[in-house]
Amino acid sequence: MSRTAQLLVAGLLVAGLLAMATRASAQATTAQPVRSGQVLVPERPTVTDASAVNAANTPAKPALPAAVQARVDRFKLDARAYLARQEEIKKQMQGANDEERAALRDQLRVLRQQALEQARELRQQTQERAPQLEQKLQDHKELLDEIKSSARDSRPQAGPTSGSSPRRGTD
Repeated sequence: MSRTAQLLVAGLLVAGLLAMATRASAQATTAQPVRSGQVLVPERPTVTDASAVNAANTPAKPALPAAVQARVDRFKLDARAYLARQEEIKKQMQGANDEERAALRDQLRVLRQQALEQARELRQQTQERAPQLEQKLQDHKELLDEIKSSARDSRPQAGPTSGSSPRRGTD
């Protein structure tokens, strides 16, 4: 056998071995583990678990007073009406000519100005009411301080007498 034939056979042999080796390694890395179909769930969910945040785990919010709830509902209704009117005007602008677009832009501007005026009035009412609320809070300050001190007094004290070991660094 000539030298070139020997090199050709050796090269083909090496190429075949390399192909088999890469195929075997590819099969080993793509093999999937056998699953039993059982989902593992931690005993106690951690703070970062997305599953921990659901309606069953969150405490119920206390009901708002009727007057406050009515005001919140009215705000939501006004916001929805404002957005619906704005969308209606924007849809009308799509098929309008230049003059109609200018009129519709004026309508949008007026609608926005009305919303801003309502917001200013609400902000002014809140600012006028703030001193009255602060005065009421001052009237109840003694009661709040009393509740805080009774809560501190009723809290169990940790230390060597309670059966726990002392903190590190306190010799």
